[in-house]
Amino acid sequence: MQPVKLPSILRDAFRQIRSAPGYALVIVLTLALGIGANVAIFSVVSATFLKGLPYPHADRLVKLVECKSQGDGLSVSYPNFLDWRREQRSFSGLAFWHDETRALRLSDSTEQVSVGMVSSDFFGVLGVKMAEGRGMTAQDDQMGAAPAVWVTSDLCQKRLGGAGAVGRTIRLGEQSFTIAGVIAPGFRFIQKVDVIIPVAPQAVSSFIDNRDNHNNAFAIARLKPGVDRAAAASDMNLIAGQLGQLYPGSNKGIGVEVTPLREAIASGSGSRMALLFSAVGMVLLIACVNVANMQIARSFAREKEMAIRAAVGANRWQLVRQLLAESLALSGLGTIVGTCIGLGGYQFLRALIPWQIQNLIPEQVGVDGWMLAFVALMALATGIGFGFAPAWRLSHADPNGALKSNSSVKRGWLGRWRLGDALVAIQVALALMLVIGAGLVIRSFDKLLRVDPGFRPAQVLSLRLPDPPASLYQHDPLGMATYMDQSLDAARRVSGVESCAIVSCLPFSHWISSMMFYIEGRDASDVRRATANTHIVSPEYFHVMGIPLLAGRNLTGREAQPTVPAGFEFSMEGVTRIYQGFELDGLVSQRMAEHFWPGENPIGKRFHLGRPGLEFGVVTVVGVVGNTAQDGLDRGIPDEYYLSSHQFPQPGGIFLVARASGGDAGALAKPLREALSVPTQGNPVQDVKTMTERMSEFNEDRSFNTGLMAFFAATALSLALVGIYGVLSSNIGRSIREMGIRLALGATRTRVLGDLLLRSLLLVAAGSVLGLIGAWQCGRIIQSQLFGVSATDPLTYWVSTLLVLLTAFPGCLFPALRAARVNPNVVLREE
Repeated sequence: MQPVKLPSILRDAFRQIRSAPGYALVIVLTLALGIGANVAIFSVVSATFLKGLPYPHADRLVKLVECKSQGDGLSVSYPNFLDWRREQRSFSGLAFWHDETRALRLSDSTEQVSVGMVSSDFFGVLGVKMAEGRGMTAQDDQMGAAPAVWVTSDLCQKRLGGAGAVGRTIRLGEQSFTIAGVIAPGFRFIQKVDVIIPVAPQAVSSFIDNRDNHNNAFAIARLKPGVDRAAAASDMNLIAGQLGQLYPGSNKGIGVEVTPLREAIASGSGSRMALLFSAVGMVLLIACVNVANMQIARSFAREKEMAIRAAVGANRWQLVRQLLAESLALSGLGTIVGTCIGLGGYQFLRALIPWQIQNLIPEQVGVDGWMLAFVALMALATGIGFGFAPAWRLSHADPNGALKSNSSVKRGWLGRWRLGDALVAIQVALALMLVIGAGLVIRSFDKLLRVDPGFRPAQVLSLRLPDPPASLYQHDPLGMATYMDQSLDAARRVSGVESCAIVSCLPFSHWISSMMFYIEGRDASDVRRATANTHIVSPEYFHVMGIPLLAGRNLTGREAQPTVPAGFEFSMEGVTRIYQGFELDGLVSQRMAEHFWPGENPIGKRFHLGRPGLEFGVVTVVGVVGNTAQDGLDRGIPDEYYLSSHQFPQPGGIFLVARASGGDAGALAKPLREALSVPTQGNPVQDVKTMTERMSEFNEDRSFNTGLMAFFAATALSLALVGIYGVLSSNIGRSIREMGIRLALGATRTRVLGDLLLRSLLLVAAGSVLGLIGAWQCGRIIQSQLFGVSATDPLTYWVSTLLVLLTAFPGCLFPALRAARVNPNVVLREE
């Protein structure tokens, strides 16, 4: 077999590279740095926006949620979903999704697993196959159906012994299920899931059978052939309008939002990706400018070579082609190294991908069509980008002048200004734009960290209690209050616990619950729009969290409880009846008090829970407490009210918070787990974190972005400094004869130094002006990523400009000092 022969132009290019290995290595590594950063960011962009979701014909999948007339999103009400499924004409399949956590009880252990409660079309809509057993049928998804469960392949392998699990009985919470199928390996969903059960048999016990209940649910649908998203949205909103007429109390003004699934799960990440892609793009441009400057500097040493080629008959196009081949060969090597670096950096940057998509994509990324196209484009663009200017310059060299042995003073294409000088200005401009962007992001993150969350997170540990067995509250909803009190008693006995409390919807826990209400004595015709975050707490909660009492009194824990009738069976309607018209004590946040009772004393004011006619309790305001940031420091302050866990307990989603008497709150985790094993009957607690950790998790994205932007800015400054120093050293080196003549004619070294330094600083100043203009024009790209800072913040612009000037100054000073120290006798003797 004959060895593959490269075309002669490439053989010449690689021969030229081998002749100067050190020079080639510097260029390859410089390009690899810029290209590697771009490949790493592109791998994230590809996973987020370009790769298909792991389902057949995923472009036909859409996500449905309900929305208010003001545009606010709502979870999907299960009864509304049932009406949608019956009336819709746009989808070949429509599936419901609601998730919760339950205890998986095995013979040797108990652990919490993620449970997806779905309608019968779920597997069909997504195109999910079974590795064993059967899929879900409509008969499985009916009230009274035999309890069936479908488990993921991962759970089956890790906890159920692998193959042969179909037909086995497992316990989830207090209920037994028969495994009907094992989902094929590789199944992923936008939320973590271990087991899947039909929703209809669980609707009553999970309290989602009430039309007013919008509790963490959405729908997934597959568009019929020929039906687009807009037509489907029109169809669904027509159905929503009909439901609004049939059920005005719960559905008036409620519409349906239909969004492509890919777009829904990548929502909000586009501007962040654009910002980071712009940053790494600037780093690559600066790297290319650096390489172009090195090529230009080297071109002076190759003028005679090009002159000889021209003298023996090579035309200008042949010279340009040969020089571009060398540049493309270098860029190809740099691209190969950079791609390896970038793919290795994907795991590090994977944290940028929205968590829903992280659940859908593999942990490692490979080279696919999109990646190959991007890498090829990088190689071509960089090769031409840094190679064209020096190639064009050398192809226009004068053979007669180049073959002479003199070194006369040369002028550039802009008179005293050479092409390399213009590239220096471009480098400075790009670096300044990137430094300004990083400065804005850093200032924004600093502003965010200074936001008062409304509580004191230090020395507070939080954990979620497992849901108690249904038998505890099946015949008495107040049994849940007993469970909470027993948990608090156990926690109080732990050494190191100063105080502890119960709370539903803990801040920074991703749990939010809100309820409609209307103010007593006011027009209740449009109370659907009055909502506030609801918290069920024990009296110690405000002390544990450090939330101040501003007016009135705290809860006591001895509030009156409703009377539970004999024969009570737990249901949404049953609970509503026992609380109908019942007097509740409550506290409101300062924000809620000012919003609903501006200029009035809120103590003693009353508001009714639920919509008119439902009358789900009447709350009397007994106190006002400070505001808290419930769902992130950048989300604003919500309206909030607090009800007593003794008076108004809820059957799930309960957190326990404990303040440590000293030292690290995290040290309480192990003893609290052990102490709580008694009241929780051995069910493990979950989501154990300090409040400081919870807040840090909410800021992870911004923290990561800030660190990356700072890194890219530092890289850009370093490359710009190297480029400035290299170009000015090269320029001054070619002007040594001129400096020697000036010194011989009587010019002082100070004058020569001043002239050289002034000329260099003028280049930096010109680049700074261009950078300021560019940063100002690009402000709209970064504004959506900022908090509390304008994209045209003057302080950031001034500080960034000063930083760039100070960084560039050594690159201007040292070459000028070297030129000013030249010995004119030595220079003239060499002439």
